Amino acid sequence: MARKLLILVREAGIRLEASDISFNSYLPSTLPGTYDAGLFPGQINKYDDYFESRRKDIIANNLKMRIVACYEGTRAYISLMEVDSTHPFYNLEGNDNVVSVLSKRYLSRPLIIKGAGAGADVTASGVFSDILSIINS
Repeated sequence: MARKLLILVREAGIRLEASDISFNSYLPSTLPGTYDAGLFPGQINKYDDYFESRRKDIIANNLKMRIVACYEGTRAYISLMEVDSTHPFYNLEGNDNVVSVLSKRYLSRPLIIKGAGAGADVTASGVFSDILSIINS
């Protein structure tokens, strides 16, 4: 998501670095600052009840959860959002991508661009290419 956001914002002529993107946590509290793969399953299990309750509320209210990357003004972030059936991201399936552009020209109704995403293989290839670029620079 961060990579796609960087590409779109940079193509719009705005200077943005990956470090400028904030990630809004979707957990009710933060996990420990250090990551240990062996401890992670036990750490994340304590949120099962929280997520099950949230899932039931979302279904009862005919909402869907979407991970959304946004650039607003000078702020770039990625966040988990609850969207209703009127939202352009509501009917996403599989690896679909949607870009919603709200600007002076598209103020009353955003410009919506929707299509199939690259999928895991192509995305992994792009990330690998980014890693090689960093190593070789």
